[in-house]
Amino acid sequence: MGRIKPGQYQAMSRWLFFMLSKVSGIEIQAMHRLIKTGPALLLLLIPSVGNTGSLFVGYELGEMALNKFRHFAGEVGYQFDNNHALRIGLLNVALSERHLSSGEASAVEGDDVEGLWRGIDLYYDYPITDTIFVSPSVGYHDIIYTHRVLGSSVGSASGTAGIALSFTGDIVPGITALYWRFSLTFNYSFEEQEEAILGETLISDGAFDFVPFIFVGYTFE
Repeated sequence: MGRIKPGQYQAMSRWLFFMLSKVSGIEIQAMHRLIKTGPALLLLLIPSVGNTGSLFVGYELGEMALNKFRHFAGEVGYQFDNNHALRIGLLNVALSERHLSSGEASAVEGDDVEGLWRGIDLYYDYPITDTIFVSPSVGYHDIIYTHRVLGSSVGSASGTAGIALSFTGDIVPGITALYWRFSLTFNYSFEEQEEAILGETLISDGAFDFVPFIFVGYTFE
């Protein structure tokens, strides 16, 4: 994960706030309920289209590798014959001290703080080409930061909206069932993480996050 600080997202915030204004009439609690039913929604939609596409499942490598492969991150989705897709991303990642305090994440300034990141995102993949997709998303994320020595914790939970730019391809040329996806994901949290201090460690504030996900998976054709 990567926290985008205020000075870095002024131009982005204007654009994203315009996009988010389209859903501003949705109350946060109602959005939370919608996201929590995301997997069920996907399962309901798939039978309604018949045999016109393919189911796929994937495992996330990038964020997992940065956090010592603790717990799980992945995706499940359904791609239609017109190359559009519905996709759900699932996160249950134990965030390492090294990753949180590194320049990759910019979430923590100091030592001895680890985290737990749980989230779900529903994406609609719109194809720009056969292998490049733009994907608006809504989701729900819960992140807890814990001081390993003191045992104290802070965190935030929020509905999110965002957009992803994804590039896909075959892991092995000619074997289309095995795929990779590199996804540049931007998220806005409706309830911003407030700046906090655990011991002598600063937890950064911010509402925008940027995460480059790397998925490898299998398509059931």
